[in-house]
Amino acid sequence: MTGSIEQRHELAGIEAFAHLTDAQLSELESQLQLLTINGGETLISQGEASDALYLVVSGRFHVNIEGQQNPVVEIGPGKSIGEIGFFSGSARTASVAAARDSLVLRLLREDFDALCRHSPEIWPTMVSMLARRLVRIVTAEAKVDKSAPRTIAICHAGTEPVPKSVLKALKDVFCDACKCRFLTAATVRDEFPTANLSEENAVTRWLNDEEAKYDYLFFLTDPELTEWSAKAVRQADLVLRIGLHRSRDAETPKPLNSIEQLVEETHNPESQRLVLVHDNDGDITGTRHWLDGRSVGMHHHVTADSIADYQRLYRFINGDAVGLVACGGGAYCAAHIGLFRAFLDAGLEFDMMGGTSGGAAMVGAFAQGIDPEELDRRTHDIFVTNRALRRATWPRYALLDHKVFDKCLAHHYTQVRIEDMRIPYFAISTDLSHNRMRCHQRGRLWKAIRASSAIPGLLPPVYTAEGDILVDGSLLDNVPVRPMLKLKTGPNVVINFDPPEIKVSGIDYDSLPSRRQLVQSKFLPFLSPPLPQAPGPGNIITRSLGVNRTDFRQFLTSDDLLFVPPIPPDISIMDWQHHSHLKDLAQQYGKAEIARLRAIGHKLLR
Repeated sequence: MTGSIEQRHELAGIEAFAHLTDAQLSELESQLQLLTINGGETLISQGEASDALYLVVSGRFHVNIEGQQNPVVEIGPGKSIGEIGFFSGSARTASVAAARDSLVLRLLREDFDALCRHSPEIWPTMVSMLARRLVRIVTAEAKVDKSAPRTIAICHAGTEPVPKSVLKALKDVFCDACKCRFLTAATVRDEFPTANLSEENAVTRWLNDEEAKYDYLFFLTDPELTEWSAKAVRQADLVLRIGLHRSRDAETPKPLNSIEQLVEETHNPESQRLVLVHDNDGDITGTRHWLDGRSVGMHHHVTADSIADYQRLYRFINGDAVGLVACGGGAYCAAHIGLFRAFLDAGLEFDMMGGTSGGAAMVGAFAQGIDPEELDRRTHDIFVTNRALRRATWPRYALLDHKVFDKCLAHHYTQVRIEDMRIPYFAISTDLSHNRMRCHQRGRLWKAIRASSAIPGLLPPVYTAEGDILVDGSLLDNVPVRPMLKLKTGPNVVINFDPPEIKVSGIDYDSLPSRRQLVQSKFLPFLSPPLPQAPGPGNIITRSLGVNRTDFRQFLTSDDLLFVPPIPPDISIMDWQHHSHLKDLAQQYGKAEIARLRAIGHKLLR
């Protein structure tokens, strides 16, 4: 680098060199190399020799450690990369990759050693910087910024370009809410008429400078993979892939175009969203053909003329999406119905819904637009009229006959697939094959609900084509706040139950009958003493699911709302015949609690 006042000013803005004199900066400047690192490109790899120190001039980098799925640290302008290994002489402790096109200054070890021999006063400054950096790491101050992305590339998915009407709707919604700028190849050409847009350092620096002036900077790619399209993809924190979903060809494959292929190579799934635009608000089918082969973190359905749908997309990107988290709890889950009626009456709208066990069933209906009164009728049909969880069977696979339950779920939830639902949804089950949680976001809705509510022992597990064994999600997470937080940022309305204590009195354990005595009491009751009034296996098994769960409350913030409706002590966890009573109690509670929260000014209810 050639010395200049402007370049020395940039060096002085970097943390490691903030206290150096002009003479020292000038000397250091002669040893630095300016490099362009393309988005997605790895700068350093874990385990390799620490032979250089890097200083970020512009852009953004993610630090990844082997075995961890998400980045552990994000590094922006003015920060150093690789200083721990550089100063300690140890191997790299993590890998670092560019989250977008970035500019860095590289200082080689041999050049730094020579510089310190010539100007030994530089060394204490470096050691001080390293100490501050280590303190931040130890105290966990250097965390990944999970706030909204700042730069967003828009490209088309499939074969058809993004319609101007869709771009206008996006622009109107975002510009109404915040300060944005939309850039095209022509815009950048006006600024840099002779530059190579994919390689010129000046372009990268200008784009990073423009970012500081706006809440969001949008890059509209060309219809083809041009140098601008490639630059836009690499420069983006988030890529919106917009596809036109036409019902006439919904069930045909949707191949990737050349721009999408570059997106797949340079971005992880969390930094990609698929937006499917529909020309009407009818039923959706065939979303799975868009998702196959596309590594997107989330997909969204938008009706072309629905401003509300574009506003929901804005909230997801901006980190303000409102979630509804529903817990499991057997028959107590009828309380969700009453609470949802209270939410509707209060004007609460949800951008995403998810739940466990019975809660997964309830929000699965809400996400489809089924009103609470209709859901109450369907609950009666499943559990009272058809006695779906009261049909004993020969206990070879489970205590209850699952066939009626499965038939009822398939009838009431039809053959709808989760990925085709307009409101994003998930259900939680427990994967016994791998001892982990399973988050269902694709496939038949009724089948996901069945897996999420497969009470061990009472109902057979759901067996997948891959050989996995899925049972009730409440084994691992009865109030799935954490899965919701992994899928979106923003406030959540959370429902939990505080079941009444299950106590018995006057029961002598030795009085529990043998098999012969039970058979006799069944067929010859007049010759048998009354049976002890102890809880049945259904109640014991279901209540056992609630033991030793992680406290979800640690994941709540002041922006969230927690509802815990009252449960009468004389209603057990298997008493589905009281569903309407539980619904009414929860609705009254929800109405009063919403009024209280509104009175104290909670922002979700303003």
